[in-house]
Amino acid sequence: MGKMGAGLALKIKQKYPLAYKAYMDAYRKGELHLGNVIFAEINADLIIANLCGQKYYGRKGKYTSYEAIEKCLKAVNTFRSYSPFKDYEIWIPKKMGCASGGGRWSVVSNMVSQAIPDAKIVSYYDI
Repeated sequence: MGKMGAGLALKIKQKYPLAYKAYMDAYRKGELHLGNVIFAEINADLIIANLCGQKYYGRKGKYTSYEAIEKCLKAVNTFRSYSPFKDYEIWIPKKMGCASGGGRWSVVSNMVSQAIPDAKIVSYYDI
């Protein structure tokens, strides 16, 4: 926590510094709790939602909390339901929470399709 130092988080940190700033602001305030979402407005057409879906990090275990991911996905869909965001596309990185997080994509992708049926699943490289 408080680093965005590997995987998808690192890529977002490098490409979208404002998303990292919002994340670190929330970290300093003690707001990074499982199931929370930190929204960062990058520009008029892009908002990044940092999902708090893991409490611990590493490469040798299952750190992804399915309950937290599900709560986050529902919050993202609720956020989009408010104008002026209702026409925003939601992109979900394929295998989110499943590489170093240890989650199973079959479980996460099912949660995505339930919470946000029109979400676009995109490659890590398209982020």
